[in-house]
Amino acid sequence: MGDVRITDFLEFAKKYRHKFRQIAKASKCELARSYGEFRAVAGVGAIRNEADYDRALALIEAILDETRDTPAREDATLPLADLLDLLTAAVHEYEADHYAMPASSPSATD
Repeated sequence: MGDVRITDFLEFAKKYRHKFRQIAKASKCELARSYGEFRAVAGVGAIRNEADYDRALALIEAILDETRDTPAREDATLPLADLLDLLTAAVHEYEADHYAMPASSPSATD
C-alpha cells in the first residue's frame, strides 16, 4: 500500500461528513460509491487476509500519529476517532480468529 496518507483521508472525511450522517437515507448505489471512495482514500476495508490486516495496522498507526495530543484522539464524535474505533475492533477480531493463544492450564505455568 505504501505510506498511508492521512491528509488525504482527512480531506475526504471533511468532504463527506454530511453524507455519512445521512447514511440510513442513502440509496444502495450511493452507499456503494461512497464506500468505494473511502476504501480508495483509506486503503483499507474489511480485513480478510494478512495484506488487509497490515494496511489496517498502518492506518491505525497513522491515525494515532496524526492525532497525538489533539482532541481527535479522544472525542468519539470526530471522524478519525470513530474510524479508529472501527479499525481496532476489526483488527482485534482478525487477531482473535488468526492468532488465538491456546488456553493453558494452571499446571503449565509451574
